[in-house]
Formats: sequence, structure tokens, C-alpha cells
Amino acid sequence: MHRKAENDQLELEQEFKDYKQRKERAEKAWLAFEMYNDRKADVDQILEYWEELDPPSNFYARVMTHYSQQERELGKEDRERRNQDKSYDEERLVQEREDDERLAGMSPQSHKDFDEYFLPENSKIKAFILEKLAQKAAKQEMDNMELEIVLGNLDWAGPDLFIYRNHLEKLLKTINVDGEVDYTLAKIIFHLKRGVKNYNETQKKFLMIISSDVVGVDKLRDYMAKKIDQEKKEEQTNNINNLRELYSLITPNSDKQAITNLQNFYQNNIKFEEYEVNQKMNEAETTLLKGLIGKNEKVLEMGCGTGRLTAELAKDGFDITGFDFTKRHAEITKQAIEKNGQEGKVFQGDWHHNAVKDGGFSTVYSLGRNILHDYSIVDQVQLFREAARILRPGGKFIFDIPDREKGGYKKMVDGYAEEMRKRGINNFRRGAIYDSPNGEHFATRYAYAHEDIKELAELAGFKIKEIKKEALETGQGDENLYYVLEKIEKVV
Repeated sequence: MHRKAENDQLELEQEFKDYKQRKERAEKAWLAFEMYNDRKADVDQILEYWEELDPPSNFYARVMTHYSQQERELGKEDRERRNQDKSYDEERLVQEREDDERLAGMSPQSHKDFDEYFLPENSKIKAFILEKLAQKAAKQEMDNMELEIVLGNLDWAGPDLFIYRNHLEKLLKTINVDGEVDYTLAKIIFHLKRGVKNYNETQKKFLMIISSDVVGVDKLRDYMAKKIDQEKKEEQTNNINNLRELYSLITPNSDKQAITNLQNFYQNNIKFEEYEVNQKMNEAETTLLKGLIGKNEKVLEMGCGTGRLTAELAKDGFDITGFDFTKRHAEITKQAIEKNGQEGKVFQGDWHHNAVKDGGFSTVYSLGRNILHDYSIVDQVQLFREAARILRPGGKFIFDIPDREKGGYKKMVDGYAEEMRKRGINNFRRGAIYDSPNGEHFATRYAYAHEDIKELAELAGFKIKEIKKEALETGQGDENLYYVLEKIEKVV
């Protein structure tokens, strides 16, 4: 007992000694920084000293806060000058236009060269600090308080923000580990929506590019659209305007309405039951399914919509169950089946998670290019795994996608990629599109490549049994691909 007390005392003394050493290092580092601010020290000497001294990273966060406060003061002076001098806005616009033109012409290599040769004195310190913080984050030694300081001071870079693109990106990507994507994203957007008035147009663009680089533009857009929707409900007018301004920088057709909740959209904003059914395609797809499914099989349609296929198969005596994400669609399909005198086994459900028992069906299908709604890899994997869970060994999963290398979908895929690159955004999935069912409401969707299907099939325990091609009468050379996957006994 006596020995344990002695050990505890020694540990406490060592902790106190370590704390004092950390505090002394931070104080020495800050003194050197103040000397630099008074121009009594050279920046390279300061950095060399810091490298040698290795102060604790909360010191770097402290320097970050210092610069941030400095920039906010400059921003305040900026606004006061603007109020007094009407010509100032014109001068600023000319400067920002010149910045935009200069940055638009810079290749990634140019950015690297710019970092190396044109960093002003203060920028060397800021870049050094970002590097140090990134190193700590990489070792998972950065706590939430430090993360709050980093994300809470994104305006610290001032008008030279674009200089730090590579450094900020590295830091944020390093923070963004072990499932912290949503946390990082939430903090970035929280501070951007409050601080957007402090940034000029160039800064806003580069902050959105950096954020896109970190989490992916499609995820960022989806997250921001939901936040705008949430702010509307809470009547936060200033936040809505700030978020919309930033949202427009990463979104084609940003003047249109974003679909923030697919279920609510199909429930309240669009009525597919009033659309004229393409009878030729409907007959072709019904014939296709009848050729692939036996009358003795238990069949499930995922995303049955208003029942154009479900009702036809039920009328022909197939043992079919259907579900849809939208309650109203499920009810319409049920009524259509019961109108023909069959039992309407239809319910509202989610194809990522539902209550259907394991191995309950011989065939699962989803036609109408439904699976394009899932644009994230996580959701796509979950969809395929859920289909595999529901199927018996040897069961079939049937779905369709457009050939994205042909016709209208090629134009959409290429057009989206070109638009993103034009905006300086590179972190998007090739195949992503920003699409609308009615020309007014838009959402990110994903046109799969064959390699995508192959990888998802293998992950979920399927093999590709057959691919049927069907030319579409669009006048643009479009082609639909119907995949038939077979569930294998065991994932190898």
C-alpha cells in the first residue's frame, strides 16, 4: 500500500514537471513570436527556433487565433471604409476579378510553385503552423478543443487564403479520419455560414473548393442543402442567405430547388401517377421480367413507385410483394393490385434497411433506373448487401442502369464533370450528375459504370449472370442495361 502511494506521488510529480516544461516551451515560443511581430527577429530564425523548441500544438492554435482576430479587425476596418467611400466597392471588385483570373490560370504545379516562391513572411508562419497541426492530427493527438479552434478560425488566412489551399486541405483531411467526416463537415459549415461576410469572393470560392477536396463535393452539396432546409424551418434568414451564397459556388442550377428529402419530395411535390406511362417500355420490361422469373418464385420489387410493373405481374399470377420509400406510392400500388382482385402485399420501406426476413425471396428487382438515386459508395454497398440478405442462395437481383458512355447520359456525366472542373473542384465521382425529374427540383444522382457494378456485386456476394441491352428511342443514341445478378453460396 505504501509503495503504491509512493508511485502515485512520483507520477503526479512527473506530470507536474511535464506540464511546467510544456508551459515554458509555449511561453518561449510566444515570446519569439512577439519579437517577430515587433520586427526584432527574422521569420526564418523564428521557424528554426520553433522547430528546435517544438512547443505544444495548443501554442500553434493560439497563434492561429491571434491571426484570426487580426483579420477580423481588418474586416471591420474594411466595412467601415466601404460605408464611407462608395468607390471602394468598385476597387475591391476589380482586385477580386484580377485574383480570380490569376488563380483560374494556375495549374496544380503552379500552385505548388506559388507556395514555394511567393509566400510572404506572415504566410510562412501560417503555413508552418498548419503543417505542425496536420502532423499532430495525423498522430490522432488533436483533441476536440484544438479542432474547434482550428475550424473556428478559418478566416485567419485573410486575403491570401488561396496560398494555403494545399496546407488547409492536408490539415482538414488529416482531421477527417475514423468516421469524423460529418463532424468535420458540420464544423466547417457552421463557421462558414457565420463568417461568410468576412470573406471576399475569391476566399469564398477557395473555402468551398477546400471543403469539397476534404469531404467530396457531392456530400458537401447534399449536406448544405439539408442545412438550408433546416435553417428555413428555424427562420434563420441571415444563415440561409450565407449558406445559399456558398452553396451556389459548388452547385449547377443553384437557382433551382434542391431535393433535401427524397421521401418528402415524392410524397408531396411530384405525382408520378399523373405521368403518362411509356407503354412500349412498360410492356418490354414486363416481358423481360416474365422471362427471368418463374411463377413458383417469391418476388420482391424494391422501389415499386405507383405499381406499373407490380400490378402487371400480380395480375398474371406472380407471387409478388412490393415496397416503396414513399407511403403514398405504396398505397397507390396496393390499390392498383386489389382493383384487379389480387392481394396487395405492398408496404412502405427503405431498400437500405427493411423488415423483410433473411432469404425470404427468390428474386428481387428494381427497374426504372431507381438505383441511380444512391450516389454515395456507402449507400450503394448497403443497397446491394440488403438485396443479398433478402435473397436465397441462387436468387436473382435484377436492375437497370443507363449506359453512361452513350447518348443523353454521356452528355450529363461529361457536362457535370466539366462544370465542376471549371469551378476548380476535383473531388467528385466520375458518373455523378445533378439531375431533375421535373426541371424544377434537383438532386445529385450517380450513373454507374460496369466496373462499379462488378465491384458492388463481389462485395455483396453476387456474380453477374447476364446483361441485356435495350436501345431507347430518345434520338440521342441512349441505351439501357439490364443486369441480372445471382447470389452465390459464400463470398470468397
